Amino acid sequence: MHNGYLPAALERYREQREAVLDLFHSDTLMNSRSRSSSIRFLEDFYEILEDPERVQKRLIDKCRG
Repeated sequence: MHNGYLPAALERYREQREAVLDLFHSDTLMNSRSRSSSIRFLEDFYEILEDPERVQKRLIDKCRG
């Protein structure tokens, strides 16, 4: 993805946060441990998206290698 598209892509993820988390909270197919682990992962991901410095360090810089 080109960096020019990144702000809009990040905003789209942010807009879908509650819907995505609701899917995992209401899932009945995963066991409790897997569901909790997945939710923690997603919550951590969304926390990164809320912090521009972390977005730079954890997403942009990592993609550049």
